[in-house]
Amino acid sequence: MSKSSTITIGKLKKTVGIFILVFIIIGLLSPICQANSAEPPSIIIVVPNAPANLFLSIENENGVMEGRVEKKFLETHFSFYSLGYKKDGNFRLKVSYGDSVDVIEIGTVTDSYMNVFTLDYKTLTLEKDTSGFRGWLFTIVRILLTLIIEAVIFLAFGFREKRSWLIFLTINLITQGVLNIWLNSFTVTNSYIIFALVFAEVFVFIIEIVGFLKLIREYSKIRTFIYVILANTASLFLGGFLITL
Repeated sequence: MSKSSTITIGKLKKTVGIFILVFIIIGLLSPICQANSAEPPSIIIVVPNAPANLFLSIENENGVMEGRVEKKFLETHFSFYSLGYKKDGNFRLKVSYGDSVDVIEIGTVTDSYMNVFTLDYKTLTLEKDTSGFRGWLFTIVRILLTLIIEAVIFLAFGFREKRSWLIFLTINLITQGVLNIWLNSFTVTNSYIIFALVFAEVFVFIIEIVGFLKLIREYSKIRTFIYVILANTASLFLGGFLITL
């Protein structure tokens, strides 16, 4: 192994270490940020491939909560807001689909906010939390699309050397991988994930600027700097758009 290769690997390890440290700090700060944000939904029902004539409501001894409907890619979210509701209430989910009306017992919920369930409307099966496969699928899709966008811009800037592309893939797989896996730990409510995305992307910008400027030598630092800014701005907007879907 050549001396230059050893130096490059050393710099990559240092960049990775800094990035992981930054995300540990972000993880510690994120609960504080969420605590100061708007009221999140009390209960979220995720329905994969929901038909247009599906309606959900939640009932307990205190009354009825109507859900706010958000159409997503491959699924629909029903968000129920009820400030100060009793956690120990006996909740029931009313499912209206066509001419049929069914009631599913939810029972008690453990938290005042962000109780997430997945409903299979065909079998009337209600499960706590969302599918792990679903979360990983969406994470992989976000990472791949981000890499494609940034690779197209990288190519458009004229980067052709094998070394430059190796650095590009290494840094982006680490930054986008950690970023999207961390985002996957958030609940499905758009506003909070987008807030976290913007907050984390600031650190992604910094880490990638430092990493690319130190490691890539194919063109001038100004050209590399402009690439990083443009590519990460594009991926930020792409990430926000994908979250809305």
